[in-house]
Amino acid sequence: VSTQSSGSSGINAEYGGFLVSSVVNNTPSIDGKPGVTFHSKVVDLLKFASTKVTSSHHLWRSLAALFLEVPGKEDVGLGIDYLIKSYHSASLSIEKSVEDYLTCEKIASVTFEYVSGEDKDSPTFARHLQSLSTILQILIVKGHKLMESMEESVQLENIREAV
Repeated sequence: VSTQSSGSSGINAEYGGFLVSSVVNNTPSIDGKPGVTFHSKVVDLLKFASTKVTSSHHLWRSLAALFLEVPGKEDVGLGIDYLIKSYHSASLSIEKSVEDYLTCEKIASVTFEYVSGEDKDSPTFARHLQSLSTILQILIVKGHKLMESMEESVQLENIREAV
């Protein structure tokens, strides 16, 4: 689950990504403590940030990484829940640009990988599968609308050039 970002998200995703990366990669602190020892503190920090900024898909992806990629701290169900929140936050601007659409597609792809690997007897599997179905439907509909708006933009530009 990539926590890298570009652009403004309301929080400094670069620093959030650095903190999460340090925990995920178990990077020792300056005093030699393993990065994983800061897992709960980073989770608490990001959960606090999520009460202030709910529309940052970077924030939700960072929380997902903390529950999907840190050995010994895995909670696949919760991690998938955060990926789903990440998708819904990113989808707020899905019709604005191809880049935003591709961000949503990437989050959906990662979500699909984790849902596909989730234990079918898990109490969250059916809910995650339903959410994934909704995500894919949104991608299809919004992708179609994005293509239509791009075609209209090209047509308008062609008309302007002709005049």
